[in-house]
Amino acid sequence: MLYMPEYEEGSYEYNFLKRISKSTDLAETVKYGLPDDKNFLCSALVFRPEVFKFFPDKYKDDEELVMEAIYWNPFMLKFVSYRLRSNEDVVLKALEKSYDGRVFEFASKNLRDDENFVARIVVKYPRSFEFATERLRDDKEYVRDLIPTTYGKITLYVSDRLKKDPDIIKIALRYGIDLKEEFPELYSDEDKEVKDIKGHPKILSLFKRKSRF
Repeated sequence: MLYMPEYEEGSYEYNFLKRISKSTDLAETVKYGLPDDKNFLCSALVFRPEVFKFFPDKYKDDEELVMEAIYWNPFMLKFVSYRLRSNEDVVLKALEKSYDGRVFEFASKNLRDDENFVARIVVKYPRSFEFATERLRDDKEYVRDLIPTTYGKITLYVSDRLKKDPDIIKIALRYGIDLKEEFPELYSDEDKEVKDIKGHPKILSLFKRKSRF
């Protein structure tokens, strides 16, 4: 269990933390290294989470310290060891703290190519699909199954090939954005039943504008 000790004013540790908190050039401030003390480093993260990028490699592979860094700044995932960037709990914590899924860019390729893991996270963080591997973003069957779970939002992040695929757009419209007002001819009398869309090349751009989140 990490704890943050209280350092006496004027002590080396106290002054170091103070410099970190006010520094406009962290690289210069820590150029001679950081104290090799896990609890001190934990304190440093509270004062300035970005200092994590300068931690010794052994601490970038320390799950407890990594979780602390991510708590204060989820984008510190970028500097975490590959082993922990492949750890589902670590990546899930980063996603939870980042809210919109962009931090998934820094997860390991193994996780970004994991069909089950990606399917789990896009439900809550649709934008994370932007950083899934090209293999998944270009897999028509896989994408077709995911679209209903995200109300069509992942359509913005599928491969360029699938963005032009009438079947994919049709499913996105059925489960996502309602375009009946703009394109009533797309729909049958049955609610949400989408007709042929091949003659409407501007639909995707409209879909993008209406699906901001």
